[in-house]
Amino acid sequence: MARADFYNPLSQFLIRITNPVLRHFRRWIPGYRGIDWPAIILMLLLQAIELSLIALLKSGGLPDLSGLLLLSLCHLLKITIWVYIIVIIIQAITSWIN
Repeated sequence: MARADFYNPLSQFLIRITNPVLRHFRRWIPGYRGIDWPAIILMLLLQAIELSLIALLKSGGLPDLSGLLLLSLCHLLKITIWVYIIVIIIQAITSWIN
């Protein structure tokens, strides 16, 4: 959705690292209208695992599944907003340097 430049070396590196894992998800979950649903579902799954492990260590029990999915979605949205804020700040700083 962000129309990233895939000829950038950093983009190529990220694709090369994440492609083996996402390839298995893409067999069962197709993309739709330009949105990479396998990547989004994998991020939600990894975030849910992280939050489950934290809850298991803190309280000794697993949280409810619906609450866990909602909390995972909120954490991913928070991370997305922070990434956009940091990218905007970096672009502002590099515009001053040029």
